[in-house]
Amino acid sequence: MEEPPATSKVVAYIVFGFIFSGFCILLFFIISKETISIADIPKGLEEYVFIQRFLSSQDCFAYQDKETLRIYPGIIDLEKFKQERLEDKEDNLCYKFKKDVPEFRLKINDKIIQTSDNFDSIKKKNTIKKSILIFKEGKFENAGLEIQYETK
Repeated sequence: MEEPPATSKVVAYIVFGFIFSGFCILLFFIISKETISIADIPKGLEEYVFIQRFLSSQDCFAYQDKETLRIYPGIIDLEKFKQERLEDKEDNLCYKFKKDVPEFRLKINDKIIQTSDNFDSIKKKNTIKKSILIFKEGKFENAGLEIQYETK
C-alpha cells in the first residue's frame, strides 16, 4: 500500500486545525454569552424581593402571633405599619437605604409610609395593588395595600 505524500498530510492537518479552532472559538463565545446572561438580574427582581420582605418578615410588617411566635406572611400587623420601620437607622432590619436601592411608598387604607421624603420627586414609578389581611385591635380585617416603587 502506498503512503500519501507528506504535503497532503500537512494540508489535512491545517484544514483540521482551522475547523477545530473555529469550533473552539464558537464554543467560547456561546459559553461566555450564556455566563453573562446568567449573571444579569431580571428586571423587577430587586423590587419583588423588597416587597416580599415587607409582607413576610417579622422585622417589617408581618403579623406574629404572640403566643406561638409564628409569623404569618402576607398578613400585616397595623401596629408595626409605622414610618420608623422604613427609616434609615443602624438597628433597622426592615429596610436599609443604600445607593441604587429602589424607593417605596406603602399605603393601607389612609395610612401612608415611605422610604424617603423625596418620593414625590421620583419620575418613574410603578404601582401594585393587593387585597390583604391586616391585624388591627385584636381582629383580622380585609384591606387594600397599594405599593408604589421607583423603576429604573
